[in-house]
Amino acid sequence: RPLTWDRAYTELSADPVINKKYQFYFFRYPSGVPVAFSAAKCREALASLKKELDRKGNRIYRDRMILIGHSMGTPVIRQFFRRYPAKTSALVVVDGALKPFGTREQMEPMIARFRAPDYKKSVEEFVGFLAQSSKNEKLMEKIRASMLNTPQHVVVGAMEAQFDPAIWKDQDRITVPTLAIMAVNPAWNADYEKFVRELVPGIDYRVWDGVSHFLMMDEPQKFNETVIGFLTKYKLVK
Repeated sequence: RPLTWDRAYTELSADPVINKKYQFYFFRYPSGVPVAFSAAKCREALASLKKELDRKGNRIYRDRMILIGHSMGTPVIRQFFRRYPAKTSALVVVDGALKPFGTREQMEPMIARFRAPDYKKSVEEFVGFLAQSSKNEKLMEKIRASMLNTPQHVVVGAMEAQFDPAIWKDQDRITVPTLAIMAVNPAWNADYEKFVRELVPGIDYRVWDGVSHFLMMDEPQKFNETVIGFLTKYKLVK
């Protein structure tokens, strides 16, 4: 499983009710490709999983899914919901955007910084922004090292993919129970929250102070308690 989810998963899976009712799956997607492609690969992976479980006589996949998406995983889970609303019980958005920060043209100067020969300097500054407010310096150092080792074409592809107009052209409402846990960030201002509340009626929208973009790593126990409380509220955990 990914490092970013290690502590949260370890504690969450230890909960006897969660462990009895849910099976955890992690989808690792390449960052440098279009979001629509990652969403399609996710659907392919789930279809393959279903086929394998059916072959073994395991009917667990027949149940609906709760999808948790962190950062760029947010548009991926939204694309899944668009295609398979009947298979989606709930969404959990973890410090990820439900609308673009600007048009592709507006964001081009920022993307261009990652195309430059000294792109690692921009990556380091970006990581510093994402990791600010984290109290776990050792963990953030691992993330920093991992991101600095990312090939340039993957970094650029990831930046281009998140501003792909194709995934943002439809601002269709999200109609399943949704929890959003956000870190304090100028981008998540009052206008953004208003937009989200109109897009997702009844959303449980929370902003945490004193955490980084990797908030589920900073506060795994609080994160898990929040998720369990949300699932309990909608009777997804009994």
